[in-house]
Amino acid sequence: MRCPPGRTTLDRVDDTVGEAPDEEALDGGNVSGAWTFIDWDNAGPGTRLGDLGYAAHGFVPLYPDGSPARDAARLRALADGYGCDGAQRRELPDATLHEVRGMHDLLVAGARTGRRPWARPHAEGRADHWGPAADYAERHRGVWLAALTAPPRSVPGT
Repeated sequence: MRCPPGRTTLDRVDDTVGEAPDEEALDGGNVSGAWTFIDWDNAGPGTRLGDLGYAAHGFVPLYPDGSPARDAARLRALADGYGCDGAQRRELPDATLHEVRGMHDLLVAGARTGRRPWARPHAEGRADHWGPAADYAERHRGVWLAALTAPPRSVPGT
C-alpha cells in the first residue's frame, strides 16, 4: 500500500524479510533511501542498544557458523553506520548476547509453560538456532569488542 503524496507514513515493501512472516522492511519513500526494519516477534519496550544488538544478530549476521573476524568487521560497520559512541561500542557485544540469549530463554520458557506465541516457534525448532547463536556471541564477544573499539583502520578483516 502506497501513501498519498506528502504523507510521512512508511510503505510496506515486504513482509517476509527474515525467517518469519511477521518481519517487515519498510521503505520511507524519500530521496534519502532510508529503510526501516521491524521484527514483530518481540516488539515492546526496550533500549536502543538492545534493539541494535538484536539487529546485529540478524543483519551482520551473528550466526553460529559464522567467522568471528568477518563478523567483527561487519559489526564494526553496523556500529559505524548507526553512529555509536565509545560507550555504545563497548556495550554492544554484551547487549547482543543479552538479546540473543533472551530470545532463546523466552522460547524455552514458552515451551515449558505453553505461553503463546512462544511455544509454537519452539516446537518449530527455533530455539535450536538461538541457543547456539547465544553461545557463539558469548565465545566471540572479546573479538567483537576489540574490533568495535579499535582505531578505524586497524580492524581485522576489512
